[in-house]
Amino acid sequence: RQEYCGDVVNFKTEKHYRDKRNHYVDKSKWQITENVHEPIIDRTTFENVERMLKTHL
Repeated sequence: RQEYCGDVVNFKTEKHYRDKRNHYVDKSKWQITENVHEPIIDRTTFENVERMLKTHL
């Protein structure tokens, strides 16, 4: 999760007009604001772990 490295991610879901349920939207539509709060881990460590998880899963 990008929140671990200090980012805030908004608009990951939206309500459908018919059934009023939340649906996940494409990652390209997310609004990501970087360095909003103090990070738990640094960005390079986060990116390395994300890359490792993608190759092993």
